[in-house]
Amino acid sequence: MKPAHTIDLVALVKRFTHEPHQVAALNMLKELLPAELSASNSEWVECYYSDGTGVRKVDTITKGM
Repeated sequence: MKPAHTIDLVALVKRFTHEPHQVAALNMLKELLPAELSASNSEWVECYYSDGTGVRKVDTITKGM
């Protein structure tokens, strides 16, 4: 399937409200990611949770998954 255009992930995340269909869609996306991208220590995850404090926040999101 060839997409007409790419999605805006920032807009998608801003719209996220934990609705069941949104959680299901994100779980579908996660299943399609290669293991190295879905790892809690992957570069993009570390970057996402980096705030300059030195506190590793990624561990707080993996418990519920």
